[in-house]
Amino acid sequence: MWPSGLRTITYEIVDPDPLAYRDDMAHASEMLSGFSDLKTLQYVAHFLQGVEGNTDNSHHSRLAGSVRERTTAEESVI
Repeated sequence: MWPSGLRTITYEIVDPDPLAYRDDMAHASEMLSGFSDLKTLQYVAHFLQGVEGNTDNSHHSRLAGSVRERTTAEESVI
């Protein structure tokens, strides 16, 4: 069912489904394990930033930072 119009946005913290979360993180890892073009790096960085914003896990912060650094390095080569 889709909303019928505008609605108030809440800033509640959503607990991820552990199984879906694990699958998403495994997929992100697979995307980074081989050759990754700039678009892939940007996609994964954006995904990890979203995850980082919804968790207090410092590991995600470091991982998102590493991907951002790799993206910046790729952009400077191009």
